[in-house]
Amino acid sequence: MNGMAKGTTAAALVLFLAFSATFNPSVALSGEKEAADAFEKKNYKEAFDQWHKLAESGNARAQFNIGILYSQGKGTPKDEEAAAKWWKMAAEAGDMQAAYGLGALLVRNNPDDKSFADAFNWFRIAAEGNVPDAQYELGNLYAQGKGTEQDDRLALEWWQKAASGGHADAEYRVGRAYFWGQGVSKDISLAVNRITEAAHKGSVMAQYNLGLMYFHGDGLEKNDSDAARWWRAAAESGDAESQRTLGFAYSKGTGVSRDSATAVSWWRKAADQGDIDAQVALGFAYFNGDGVGRDEAGAIQWWLRAAESGDAESQRTLGFAYAKGTGVSRDSAAAVSWWRKAAEQGDVDAQAALGFAYANGDGVGRDEAAAMQWWLRAAEKGSAAAEFGIGMSYNNGYGVTRDSNRAIYWLERAAKRGSTEAASQLKLIEQSNH
Repeated sequence: MNGMAKGTTAAALVLFLAFSATFNPSVALSGEKEAADAFEKKNYKEAFDQWHKLAESGNARAQFNIGILYSQGKGTPKDEEAAAKWWKMAAEAGDMQAAYGLGALLVRNNPDDKSFADAFNWFRIAAEGNVPDAQYELGNLYAQGKGTEQDDRLALEWWQKAASGGHADAEYRVGRAYFWGQGVSKDISLAVNRITEAAHKGSVMAQYNLGLMYFHGDGLEKNDSDAARWWRAAAESGDAESQRTLGFAYSKGTGVSRDSATAVSWWRKAADQGDIDAQVALGFAYFNGDGVGRDEAGAIQWWLRAAESGDAESQRTLGFAYAKGTGVSRDSAAAVSWWRKAAEQGDVDAQAALGFAYANGDGVGRDEAAAMQWWLRAAEKGSAAAEFGIGMSYNNGYGVTRDSNRAIYWLERAAKRGSTEAASQLKLIEQSNH
């Protein structure tokens, strides 16, 4: 998880409202208190109108808040270009939160070299103005080498400053730096303490990774129950990765009592957020009726979402579903299409299946040379099915010159990997030679 620009405008607005509550109406500019009161009452149009008048007169705080309303589409149509314009004006007038917001907007919307360089400059201005969020993001840019030269030492320096200001994710990054020895001498004990502290402060990244540390026994005594406890904390905060991981914990009974229905519930939360592994797992849950009523069509829908996001496993699985007519109408051409997508990503089973489709002319024009090419790619990665296909091609002279020795070589390889078809064919060859 990156954390870049997460919660930018919401956090900034909370800071503004907390500050505005201390205003003395007798000294506040006309419209300032009215705008804050209107926002608290969710009368965003009135808040926008009041702040807009102040912003046009050069009030940096109002310019900052107008940017927030534009970025959230409250009281005015959402317009991030307008938000950036007002934040730039406020930042140039010395508003540090606006400088941070502008940097975060640049990183989120335009992840190119120039935007990262501009964001780095705005983050640095805000960081030097003691804005913890900006200090944290500046550390991230140093760590990633984006917008500046990569420098683990400076990354740690800025994370430490942000952590001193109460930034939980920065606290986690400091712990992570000590764990891996990045920018500082490796210190596992200190790393565990900092990461645990960050987890208690509510850092979702820390909670998820502390769970992994307990699960793997990295720097801590292995404890599946504590792993599940921290994953739950992060999952309940809406973190998709933790929701998916907690789902697997329930599906396997890792640190919790095995509960397929609860596994499905957590996978669904993650899947709805676009987590591909959760979508795949949910598809198999529906297909097998594990924790949810068996529903092949429902399984197909989840696999389709994952496949359309580029997941090779789902693409290959969809190919077999179309080939067999499982949950969908049988469609050999569609099967070949999905297998090809997965095969081009290196999925071995899809490569083997595509080879057989070409060999049999099923869903695609028969092409024995193409079949051999796909089988050879899969065989290089240990596919018994592909080795069987190659062996049969040499045995029968399909797409290659017939060669009994090569046929036996490939069939024996497949048989050693457990192919019963290859073992049976070897027996037939042996019998024909006697």
